[in-house]
Amino acid sequence: MGVVKNLVLGLIYYLLSLFPFKERYYGKRIDLKKIRRLLVIQVSGIGDMIFLLPLLKALKDSFTDAYLTFLGGGEGARQILSRTGLVDEIIPYPEKGRERGVRKILLVNELRKRKFDLVITSYVNSNYEFALFSFFTGAPLRVGYEGKRRIWGGKGKGRLYNLVVELPSFLYEKHFVEINLDILSLLGMERREEYPSFHWEGEEVRFAEEFLKKGGVEKGNFLVGIHPGSGEKMQYKRWPIEKFASLIDRLREQYKAKILVLGGREEREVVEDLRKLVKEPILTYIGEDELLKTMALIDRCSLFISNDTGLMHIASFLGIPTVAIFGPTSEVLSGPRGKNSVVIRKSLPCSPCYRFREVKCSHLACLDSLTVEEVWTQVKEFIDRLRLSYTQ
Repeated sequence: MGVVKNLVLGLIYYLLSLFPFKERYYGKRIDLKKIRRLLVIQVSGIGDMIFLLPLLKALKDSFTDAYLTFLGGGEGARQILSRTGLVDEIIPYPEKGRERGVRKILLVNELRKRKFDLVITSYVNSNYEFALFSFFTGAPLRVGYEGKRRIWGGKGKGRLYNLVVELPSFLYEKHFVEINLDILSLLGMERREEYPSFHWEGEEVRFAEEFLKKGGVEKGNFLVGIHPGSGEKMQYKRWPIEKFASLIDRLREQYKAKILVLGGREEREVVEDLRKLVKEPILTYIGEDELLKTMALIDRCSLFISNDTGLMHIASFLGIPTVAIFGPTSEVLSGPRGKNSVVIRKSLPCSPCYRFREVKCSHLACLDSLTVEEVWTQVKEFIDRLRLSYTQ
């Protein structure tokens, strides 16, 4: 079904691109003062939302009198965005359900009525579907990405945008945050990487305090958060679970650390397996759909150790010292951006190999050959360098 959909959308996209009815803005000065209604499109996950925040903050700070609408995001991504104060409205993009095609058409019609001055489509969604979606909103200024190489996995369909950012010719040339900020340069705006503050509500703070207190964690304890999963569709990002167990045992023996293992509903089995492998009982929390509660727990951690996941990016965003274990993916492209972050990886000729599709490697040596001793050495150096305090 996905192949047929792409063929149909691609055909419509190329047919529309043949008609000279779109004004290009290359080299022309854009009067940003006339922009009153903005739409930003990004239908993606938690990590991509964190990468988008600096762009959204720059837009919000610059267009102080404009109404900024955000379209898309997974449920978790929308929850994060809702607490930043960066947008005036969040509209979910119809992704599921038997009538999602009809709902998308109705949504386009609704957005056309709003008469947006500027529509920005993130690099994640610069594909056939969202190039068409942006075009049919009727906005006079449409910003998107152009990719001239197949390394971008179908992204960068820029023929229907009239202001285009070229994706790098080399996949691991720059970080996704910087790719997003390229839009600011294109619009003639100041380029800066600043993140918004996150607004907590009392309910989440109380939940974290009560949950940890019941689990025997007191203020002042050296609490280490662990995320051993990587979602259901990206299991190729996981460092072996038995090695996480050995690392946890060492953290307890060396630093008397309290351990909190986190996961989503699809990672319940991974968390349970880890519970069976460690020498002593561990505190665990399966977040289900309650991402904000998971975030409140991460915010209480002294240190967070994780695979390349959305929770890892959340920890870095919240300013928690973060250790990220990478395998097939590239830290140059999608590593944590926090100042107190470190990436651990095995340098192999074949890694990184991720190309925006499932990694079907027969050995995953980049993760399987990464020993507990190698990770422990770097974790210990990181703890000592930051002088993270710990008490029994």
